[in-house]
Amino acid sequence: MSVEQIVLGPERGESRTDGGEGTPEAPDSPAVLVVALQDARAGPPRGNGADETADALRTLGFTVTETTADAAAGPGTGPTAADAEPLGERLEDGAFDCVVAHADASSAPGSPGPLDASAFDTLGRLPADAPVVLVGGDAADAADAFEAGAAEFVPAANAADPAVLDARVRSAVARSEAARLRSERERLAADLSRERGLLNAIFETVPAHLYVKDREAKHIRVSEAYVGDPDRFLGKTDYDVVPDETSRGTYEDDLRIMETGQPLFDQEEPIVPADTTFSMQSLLERHGEADGTVTGDWVLTSKVPWRDADGEVVGLVGFSIDISDRKADRRRLERQNERLSEFADVVSHDLRSPLNVAQGYLELLGEAVDDETARSYLHRIEDAHGRMDELIEDVLALARQGTVVDDLTSTRIADVVDAAWRSTTTHGATLAVETGDATVPADPGRLRALFENLFRNAVEHGARQASGRSAPGDSVEHSSTNSRATPDDSVEHGSTDDDTHTLTVTVGRTDGGFYVEDDGPGISESERETVFEAGHSSVADGTGFGLAIVKRIAEAHGWSVTLTESETGGARFEFAAEHPAGAVDGSV
Repeated sequence: MSVEQIVLGPERGESRTDGGEGTPEAPDSPAVLVVALQDARAGPPRGNGADETADALRTLGFTVTETTADAAAGPGTGPTAADAEPLGERLEDGAFDCVVAHADASSAPGSPGPLDASAFDTLGRLPADAPVVLVGGDAADAADAFEAGAAEFVPAANAADPAVLDARVRSAVARSEAARLRSERERLAADLSRERGLLNAIFETVPAHLYVKDREAKHIRVSEAYVGDPDRFLGKTDYDVVPDETSRGTYEDDLRIMETGQPLFDQEEPIVPADTTFSMQSLLERHGEADGTVTGDWVLTSKVPWRDADGEVVGLVGFSIDISDRKADRRRLERQNERLSEFADVVSHDLRSPLNVAQGYLELLGEAVDDETARSYLHRIEDAHGRMDELIEDVLALARQGTVVDDLTSTRIADVVDAAWRSTTTHGATLAVETGDATVPADPGRLRALFENLFRNAVEHGARQASGRSAPGDSVEHSSTNSRATPDDSVEHGSTDDDTHTLTVTVGRTDGGFYVEDDGPGISESERETVFEAGHSSVADGTGFGLAIVKRIAEAHGWSVTLTESETGGARFEFAAEHPAGAVDGSV
């Protein structure tokens, strides 16, 4: 018997439906593999019976492939390895709707009789996912056939009867398909139950106010974490629940999100007063952690469009988290900053008044004293007065620069860097700006002060290292508190002072942030944490406020600042937004 070239009918793996009722019908043209089994008593399969069965199936319009039991059982055991291996793969992959196993059983040639046990052993070894119809033997073999795994049995007397074969094959295929669909439904039901359980757990236990709204902005599901009565919201819009202007605004936000398909992220909203308390009290009580009333008054809300399988917006999904404590801390901090600023103003006034008086008398005394020793003492007093004036300026800056920035403006970094460099004594240093048109949400004045302090740090530290003498200020304490220019300010991005080291300061972008680095001597690793502390100074004439002011300005903008080492060994200050809204944007 030859093995025909496998010819596929309809595309295997296509989904079949049963209409929801009864047993599915078999395909119009099932793909059938006819396997000739070997009876140990009869010797090698003669093939005439299997061929007749195959021909009868073809007359029914079935797509038929013939092979031997050895070829079907596994690779390398059939007529040739090339024949066997692809056939074994196709059996395991479900390429056939049905396997018809034909057994030529006889005790004497041409005499039908019961099948030998070896035929049933071979039947059990077929690696087929498709149902098996055993053809051959007599009625007494039916029970053994079913026990060996056959789905249907056709006695040898009907081996070539098209009507019987059609009924048995289609019945086996239909029942196999029904079992497959039943298994698929059970799997889908289990998946659905698992996903429903997960969704219920999220809505019942996550410490956030979760909700789903339909296309009309009406609630169709609400979590239990923050509201004692979720059913009160179902079928209603925010305005239906509490008809006031705040709810009208959130309702309009919902409609806009669904009309435009654009999400809304991190919007601070006041909690609408209602007779349903909005708090985590019920959730905490459920977990045995409630400690008094925890009613909030501010939430942070995000909403995203809910789309169907076709991409059409059918509603929205949103969540809100209580930020009442954060808002309270922020208001408390703002009040503290206001009091600190007021205190600094008072102290500044009270200190400057007697200092101005002392300076005036010092100038008069200088005009009346000719003794060189006495005049040297007067110069020391004048230096001390100047030192006191610097300290007053720095204390004021430290108090004011740390206040939270509420009015942020999209600011082009390169413009602020240029202005800060022009108001800095450069000592021959050069500036490289690599931020392009990048912008950052910032207070331009405070951002300029940040760059001024960093530039003076870099420039004066580099100049001191090159000259071996102390330059004005220090690498970790010189501060800038305003935008005043000094007489020797540079108005270019470089100069040619041959007495100092030519330092390069670079301002560039990081992923979402920016950096300022230099190619100077850098700051030792042991000092990188302490340099940001107010009053820290490495030289006697430093005020110790420069980098403390830089850190305060960064924190007021919601940025973190990290001090590390540049590729050339200099100092590198990296600024990163702690929230995406504060990140650098724009082209490089």
